Amino acid sequence: MSFEIVRNDNGTEVAFEGGHRFALPAISDDDFASYPIQILNNSISLAAENFDKLKSISQDGTLSALGIDQKSEPVKTDMVSRIAAAAGQVRMFEGTIANMEARLYAFPTIDPGNAVAAIEDREIRDWWRSMKIDKQTKLLDEVKTDPGKHERLMIALMRAPTPLALLDWQTKVVAETWKGAKRAADPVTADTIDNDRRLVETSRRGLAHVAGIAGRVSGWKAEAILRTLIKSPYEPVAHGFDIFGFDSKQVALMRDRMAKEQRR
Repeated sequence: MSFEIVRNDNGTEVAFEGGHRFALPAISDDDFASYPIQILNNSISLAAENFDKLKSISQDGTLSALGIDQKSEPVKTDMVSRIAAAAGQVRMFEGTIANMEARLYAFPTIDPGNAVAAIEDREIRDWWRSMKIDKQTKLLDEVKTDPGKHERLMIALMRAPTPLALLDWQTKVVAETWKGAKRAADPVTADTIDNDRRLVETSRRGLAHVAGIAGRVSGWKAEAILRTLIKSPYEPVAHGFDIFGFDSKQVALMRDRMAKEQRR
């Protein structure tokens, strides 16, 4: 497999045989062992293997031009499908991060049978509405300074059953203060979320480069790549179309077009 990954403190460079290369941020040993970066690494390896196969096929003097095309097509199909599937796996992992973040920042819910808490919430919100803006502003400054002391206020304001008519900046202050407090209370989870998001971003950047190179190596136009991905048997591909630059509208229109073609 003809590729090289060079990692140092200044960044990461990936080079394929034939001159295709791209750069990424620095990837430490711990980063390299992570799930998102391993997906990227495996994708690079598989892409390089397919590049080599396509080169070997194109240089086979026993094949006609038609024979080269016929033998190359399944290799190209596998190549673009696996890259999109890798991107889909990273996207699904990103969903796991989002769920972790949602749990960290979640506001406590009220048990349906807990009428006391619901009444307290309403009284706090009524009290808040009765205050003048300047007093609300002063209190929000206190909330930012000592969120633990004012946690009950934040909870009541943010879990109103209908919009509380907070000003946009007030909503932002309460939400950001709450998140900051939850991150301070659980720094390990907060750091894990931040690190995983960084690794996902690096992985997706790398996969986008691999997809771009694979598209050029395949010689296929965008329509051919999209048709191939739609027909792919790999389930994660459904979450990875965007790595080749396709949005949900393009995918939906092509699915519809292909369905109509099949019915003819």
